[in-house]
Amino acid sequence: ETADSHMIADLYYQIAEGYKHTPDLRLTWLMKLAILQQNNHNYVEAAMTFSHAGALIADYLVSSGKIDSKLFNMNVFQLISPHIKEFSNAEEEGVCQSTEFSSSGLIRSIGFAIGCFESSEYYEFAAHLYKIVTPLHEKSQSYRQLSQAYTKLQDFWQKVNEGNEARLFGKYFRVGFFGTPFGDELNGREYVYKEPKLTHILELTEQLKALCNKRTGKEIDHIDAGKDISKIDPDKCILQITKIDPYVLEDKRDTFFENNVNLANFVYETPFTQSGKAHADDVSQQFKRKTILTVAGSFPSMLTRLPVLRKREVIVTPIENAIEDITKRNTHISAEVNRNPVNAKTLTQVLQGSALPQVNEGALSICKIFLASESVQPREHVVTLCECLETFLNLIRDGLAQNKQLISTDHDKHFHFEMEAGFKQLESQIREYIRGVAHIVRVSDDPSSESALTEQDEDTTTDDSESTPRRPRRNPTRKRTNTAIGTVLPSTAEYPRRKKEDKLELPPVSPRSSTPKMPKLPAHKKPPPPAIP
Repeated sequence: ETADSHMIADLYYQIAEGYKHTPDLRLTWLMKLAILQQNNHNYVEAAMTFSHAGALIADYLVSSGKIDSKLFNMNVFQLISPHIKEFSNAEEEGVCQSTEFSSSGLIRSIGFAIGCFESSEYYEFAAHLYKIVTPLHEKSQSYRQLSQAYTKLQDFWQKVNEGNEARLFGKYFRVGFFGTPFGDELNGREYVYKEPKLTHILELTEQLKALCNKRTGKEIDHIDAGKDISKIDPDKCILQITKIDPYVLEDKRDTFFENNVNLANFVYETPFTQSGKAHADDVSQQFKRKTILTVAGSFPSMLTRLPVLRKREVIVTPIENAIEDITKRNTHISAEVNRNPVNAKTLTQVLQGSALPQVNEGALSICKIFLASESVQPREHVVTLCECLETFLNLIRDGLAQNKQLISTDHDKHFHFEMEAGFKQLESQIREYIRGVAHIVRVSDDPSSESALTEQDEDTTTDDSESTPRRPRRNPTRKRTNTAIGTVLPSTAEYPRRKKEDKLELPPVSPRSSTPKMPKLPAHKKPPPPAIP
């Protein structure tokens, strides 16, 4: 009861990994690990373990020819996790003697995995696994099982449709163990822990303190993420626990579910200033250190914790920090505006915190600091910030339009008109700042501009410099525009374009008429009607 369930699961996992070339023993320990996770209510971890067991059985049945390889696609397991790669070594004699290496054993393992995925609300993964078992039911003409399978599929997709983004897939924490009393196994090691749904960091901290205290017999101290590890006493037991968030690097993840599975990278942020304080008085001095962690494998996994393999840090400048804040706010507003059906209560709350200038001082303060005429910021960051602010204004405008259709009482109407008036004031102030930096974000057509100089430098590159790869040349006839802030750019009269050398010559115009004469076309003659027999 007092044992560390994480360490026991790690032990089972290591034993199963040690028997990778002995399928019977590997399957035995995979089943033990799955049952352990299921008893600990770690249902998605149990489902992943049952999936590994099913993949091992399926590989044996296909490799040995007991099941036609065309009956189902083994790549289905890769849709659940790219780390599910099981090999049964079916060509060797004396392996896979267990009765579980059969069609009924495969259906049983996949059935357990589907049930655990359903309990953890990973309905999409459960639906994938039915692509394995339904062909087996069709071949054996098990119509009752087929009916139950398709009824379950209907239920899964109905639940996804009704409460997709309401699902909670757990929280992630970075846990570091520091101190010689932990032993060589844990001292200096860092892990990423996956905890159930609404677990608070204080709850996890107390649990780990109690477990480590019973293991080491010493008092356990806790430090925050900003503390320098090199300055702590090595003879003490120190836990460093930090709330972390998934850090998705790929751009192909479009759905809510895809952004919560196959997670290998995580990030946490530490604010700092150049003066040494953690928090600055204004955003112009606020830096941020992003620490990106990469784990061995990905979540969800067979285990609830995975060791950290790599750590890297990224310094975020004040203007980049401001851009991230506006982007996060845009994401929040967009989620409410695009919610189907619209939640009138939460939409009003979001608009109240964004449309009223006296409430939403953040966007205006960012404009005052980073878009002021005397502010010197990198051009690409200024462009990005202006685009984020344009998106911010557009989302609020869309939200107000939706909210206007939902209001019914006089009180709601009065409050909505207040938000509209406040938004008009906020928009005019933000656009005034954007208009003030239009000369910075505008791409000049002058040959002496930076882009023109770049193209000229590329033209002077000789063929002898083959060792240095050349960048592809931009089309000189293509004009780049800033669509996101196009409404505030200066007029073309203030910045005239260059005249083109080639002029279009028009045909001579008759002095009697202001329009050119067109040549007469011959009259079209209709063919004679066909003769009547």
